Amino acid sequence: MNKQKKFYFLKIRDFFCSHFIYCFILIQYGCSTPHIQDDERVVKISLTKTSNETLTISAFEVGDWPQENWWEMFDDPQLGHLIEQAMQDNPTLHKVEAKVKTALAFVQKERSAFFPDIGATAETNWQYLGKNSFFRSFAPTVPSTLNQIDLFLNFNYEFDFWGRNLNLYRTALNQARAEEAEYNQTKLILSSAIAQAYFNLQRNLQKLDILKQIHSLRTTLFELMALRSKFALDNDIPKIDSQKNELDVTVLIKQREQDVALSIHLLQILIGQEPDASLHLKRPSSTFNKAFPIPQQIGLDLIARRPDLMAQIWRVEAAAHKIGVAKADFFPNVNLSVLGGLESLQFNTLFSAGSKIASFFPAIHLPIFTGGRLTANLRTKEAEYDQAVYEYNEMLLQAARQIVDEITIIKFTDSQLDIQNSTLNALEMQHKLVISRFNQGLDNYLMVLRNQETVLNQKMNIIELRYERLLSRLKLIKALGGGYFSSAPIAEQVANQREGG
Repeated sequence: MNKQKKFYFLKIRDFFCSHFIYCFILIQYGCSTPHIQDDERVVKISLTKTSNETLTISAFEVGDWPQENWWEMFDDPQLGHLIEQAMQDNPTLHKVEAKVKTALAFVQKERSAFFPDIGATAETNWQYLGKNSFFRSFAPTVPSTLNQIDLFLNFNYEFDFWGRNLNLYRTALNQARAEEAEYNQTKLILSSAIAQAYFNLQRNLQKLDILKQIHSLRTTLFELMALRSKFALDNDIPKIDSQKNELDVTVLIKQREQDVALSIHLLQILIGQEPDASLHLKRPSSTFNKAFPIPQQIGLDLIARRPDLMAQIWRVEAAAHKIGVAKADFFPNVNLSVLGGLESLQFNTLFSAGSKIASFFPAIHLPIFTGGRLTANLRTKEAEYDQAVYEYNEMLLQAARQIVDEITIIKFTDSQLDIQNSTLNALEMQHKLVISRFNQGLDNYLMVLRNQETVLNQKMNIIELRYERLLSRLKLIKALGGGYFSSAPIAEQVANQREGG
């Protein structure tokens, strides 16, 4: 080993030996980060009672969690086509996807701190020195032209003894995981919004049909009242009253036609079409006549099934690693810079042994007095972590409430629908009797028309309840996560490059 190599070897050895014990002691201090699973303040839910009671209701059965293509449960292929089109064309979804890509790129940036920064420099500096210049005035033998040639390799590395860079990386990674979970939450919100708009369109079309039938009845009734007034069987008051009733239904028809148009416009926007585009839709025919599958242990897997909860968990983890970064700022920053290369005034001597140059720069930066800045920063990050934990608790309780509420709504909506169907059956039987009495001359046709309108109004009530029935099942699917399962495949690929899973 020549003298120069031995010199640099001793420098590196002395540097590490002199600081090894100091680094070993400091690393035992509080650079660790909290974890949400170890935090006693985190709320735990089971929903065991709800699961057991739900499975005793005929509207439910033991089953699995909703699947990713949950819309197939409504037996309407057109609904699935609209949702799949939205997944491809909706700009809001693409915007959130771009945020995920931005977050993943930032993960790669933070990951680069684990590796040394190596660069190469090639420079040539040509100078012409005038005869009366400073150098040639004192040294006339100096050439009039100089050409300094430099070829360097730069090596810079920061030793992450206290985990600062690791915590920065894990902060970025968890934020990327949160963005990816938010992307899945956006997909769930979008798909459920399309389903709700689609169900609303179906309801409005069905109600519009009923209103047109009622309008036809009231038109006939008005014509009969006009005839009765003409032949002096009644005064003009019943005729005017029936005309007003006909106009009232006309207003309702116009309002419902407006609702149909607005529902179509909303569907167009949600699937990424402009409102002027043609949306070729068949008549919606969504149903849900089977029992709703419910997992036996809802509370155990709920967190992993809800993208909004998982996004918040990743935010809590990111906040925890920010605490690690703030703690690491209290400890020395250790850097190593090495430069080696060639320098010569002539190209023909550039690669000779006499042109070699090198430098070695180990450095330690230790904060001594910062005026409380580091302590304030640490307290801020700890407070942000606490805020994220309590926000998670709030979201978890709200998620549990949503499930319990929708199960309750399904239970009572189905009961009301059964009662209303029984009422409709009774009214239809009554209507048949009225028609029979009319045919036998026991009742007039006015009684038939009024009784038929009562039947149609009851059908309107049932249409509304069927809509509520579909909507409650949709909301329960959404409350159960809509087929999401806790994983962040894109972010995990980045994570595995560093942490090996």
